[in-house]
Amino acid sequence: PGKTKVVSADPLPETWKWMRGNYVQVALGQKLFGWGEEGTKLLVKAIKGEKIPTIVDSGFDVVTPKTLPEYEKKWVEMSKE
Repeated sequence: PGKTKVVSADPLPETWKWMRGNYVQVALGQKLFGWGEEGTKLLVKAIKGEKIPTIVDSGFDVVTPKTLPEYEKKWVEMSKE
């Protein structure tokens, strides 16, 4: 751990133990928070006949061992909804 740099896809809970153990230094994934709301807004626009983008770039969640505690808090809050 710590000698080989590992980048993982999707910062899901299954990845967190590997980040805590310093096996994974960064996890990149699609933005998970807020997409239910964003998708609903796009559907409402489509129903109203408004133009919606063909592609919506969500950006990436970039989670490192340092930012993991904050990300975990977001995950717990999202899971309650």
